Amino acid sequence: GRQYLVDFEGVPFAEVTNPLAQAISERPFPALPLITDTRSAPVSLGIPLLRAEFVDFAATIWRDLQSEVGIAATALRVGETTFHLEVVTADGFSVFFDTTRRADRQLAALKTLLASNRDKIDEYADLRVAGKAYVI
Repeated sequence: GRQYLVDFEGVPFAEVTNPLAQAISERPFPALPLITDTRSAPVSLGIPLLRAEFVDFAATIWRDLQSEVGIAATALRVGETTFHLEVVTADGFSVFFDTTRRADRQLAALKTLLASNRDKIDEYADLRVAGKAYVI
């Protein structure tokens, strides 16, 4: 139930107060992704929480999904591991990404997938296996 600002090295440096949290959730700062931790990991200010590579990946997906693929992200979620990222889209489905692989290649794969299979995606598209895509 708490929100924190995290730097690009993955270190939380400030707890977000309600007015700022509301402002961020209303997206006046499009460069700031709001990532929900579904497992509620404990947070200590100044102690690394996320890999810098994960922060960069999430920021890239948040920034480029609309321009590269043509769909908007409404939320980012991380669960048991930061090696996977769930992106909830404005189109009503989620996309699962592997944060250890290049974001630009996965965005290109998603664009290709949507061009021919968009009507088959009800719940999610899973891009976590290199060279494969699964849709449900």
